[in-house]
Amino acid sequence: MVRLGRFFGTREPDLKALEDFAARGDRDDTPFFAGRDEEIAAIDGLCARALVRAKAGAAIRGATQLFQGAPGAGKTALLSELSRRWSDRETGRGNAAPVAVHVYFHELADEAVVAAKIAEALDPEAERAYRRTESRDIAGQAGIPGVGSGQASRRTGMAPPVPSFDDLCRRFPPPSWTRPVCLMVDEIQNVAPAAKEVLNALHEGKPGLPVVPVLAGLGISYDIVSASEVGLSRLEIDAVHSLGALAPDEAHQAVETMLAACRIDRTGADDGWPALLAERSDGWPQHLHNGMRALAAELARVDGKLVDVGAEAVLGRERDYRERAYLARISPEMEASRQLIAALFAALPQDGVPRDVIETEVDRLGQPHDAGEAGRRALHLPRSMDSVEFVGHLIRRGALQRGPHRRYGCPIPSFRRFLIDFGTGEYGAIASGNGNGGAPGP
Repeated sequence: MVRLGRFFGTREPDLKALEDFAARGDRDDTPFFAGRDEEIAAIDGLCARALVRAKAGAAIRGATQLFQGAPGAGKTALLSELSRRWSDRETGRGNAAPVAVHVYFHELADEAVVAAKIAEALDPEAERAYRRTESRDIAGQAGIPGVGSGQASRRTGMAPPVPSFDDLCRRFPPPSWTRPVCLMVDEIQNVAPAAKEVLNALHEGKPGLPVVPVLAGLGISYDIVSASEVGLSRLEIDAVHSLGALAPDEAHQAVETMLAACRIDRTGADDGWPALLAERSDGWPQHLHNGMRALAAELARVDGKLVDVGAEAVLGRERDYRERAYLARISPEMEASRQLIAALFAALPQDGVPRDVIETEVDRLGQPHDAGEAGRRALHLPRSMDSVEFVGHLIRRGALQRGPHRRYGCPIPSFRRFLIDFGTGEYGAIASGNGNGGAPGP
């Protein structure tokens, strides 16, 4: 039977796209990116200024930008989205979209590697030819004195120059550039002191190149890159971007984008799914991504008809994804001190407190109290850790994050509840948002 919808311009739901998205991991890029408009505009503007400066023969100083946040905040997704948007732009009509160059954090210790990657991105064919080892024949007299002699030749190789920023300036004079470069480095919290020279050279604009370093890492990244071992202590006041939850309308829009892109049939269905998934995720990108995956899987099962979606199946899968994500963040040290963590987070104000206040509270909770010896033993720090190290560990695991005014708190309300439940023995199904696992009405 011919479907009349084809004659009226309607299209069938894209079940393949739904299946592909549902099968993605929770660390995979999302095709339905939403939010982070201010951060994207900041990088776009900075790259444009770097190119203008380079064309004028000047350098842009202090260009390094840092995105930091707890696991699942969408740092890697933001870098991928920037790369995708720039690659989608047409560059032949006066559009100077930046060129994204991805560098592993350990490669920052070697200027030659970084310079070669930039050159490769600028002109792949020229770079391959430039890096190719040259050879030539050398002819001359050969022989053993008193025995004989004759002509001989040998082949010798000439290694190409070692790449460097100065070499880049010579081969690609900054005023001739038509596009700036955005040098992206993820997991920057793992950077070694050996990267200091490269990072500072780019940060100070010494090469004169229109290169903007954009670093991404956990919430402790600023403390690491600004420490004396690495030395980026002169970051601009607006260069550090702490990524937290998406605004409700941004999370809502991500779900709407998926429904529209996959051509979902919404006839007779409740319109509450975007708001519900936004609410249950606390606006946290990782959880929103997983909630959307759960909905996509169910939509694929019912041929893309939203009215036929089984709410219990979606919400159960969404809850399972979130629960497993939280369990993955519980380190052995955190599990050993789960009662202490529960007491700490139960006492922690919603808007956070300075880090030293948390460290003092950890010390206080570990002291003898009215609960007796058994209770004191329950509220203990992991072996070989003091309160300062333990709080740092909680930051690295995403349980704490620095917010405005250098106040630290748990960035995700549902994770805070999970940590309290996990430590007090109340651990079970986690319900964020409205707390009752409700689904849209009929």
